[in-house]
Amino acid sequence: GVDPAVLEAAMNEEIAIARNELISDEELQKLKNQFENQIVNSNTSIQNTPQPVNIACVLREDLEFFMSDMEFKHNIEKIFRIDTAMPTIVGAHVHFSNSFTEIINNAQAAMRDNENKILTVSAQADENSIVVSIGDNGCGMDEQMRLSMIQTLEHPLQSCDSPLCGLAYVAVLLQPYKPSYQVQSIPGNTTLTIVFPLQAQAHT
Repeated sequence: GVDPAVLEAAMNEEIAIARNELISDEELQKLKNQFENQIVNSNTSIQNTPQPVNIACVLREDLEFFMSDMEFKHNIEKIFRIDTAMPTIVGAHVHFSNSFTEIINNAQAAMRDNENKILTVSAQADENSIVVSIGDNGCGMDEQMRLSMIQTLEHPLQSCDSPLCGLAYVAVLLQPYKPSYQVQSIPGNTTLTIVFPLQAQAHT
């Protein structure tokens, strides 16, 4: 399972970053609550037990959870293309759920200053892979930051002292599933794509 101490360290890192960004006390409390939920989830034996997981269904469940946030529900235009009729991957539910939650949180943060916010989420499969893409129309990033993001995802244990520590956490969680990552970003359009190879997994 995921070590709660690792989650606790990640929570403290994210809270320190949030304070530096001068977010409101309400947003800070929300951030704390999300990490506390992740710590609880990480100790849930059922979610940690390897089992066939439909990634698209996990993603849909996570998005339904986000809908309980009024800001997410009413102030973000959402474009979802999620095909739940896909092969399963044997793994821990919590690995995928916590990863998608972290990425969606990052997308929301990138759109914080936008009047019109658009979140795009897709999950599709072919005979070789499952592809999950999460995009936003936020501030975007320059080439150096884009490359740093890829470096963090591909080599997370070398990157956990960076401001992208949350993404390092994602990469560590997903490492057992041997994904590849693509990051595309221009101002007003950033998309993170995760490709899970099926040939490396036991699947149905």
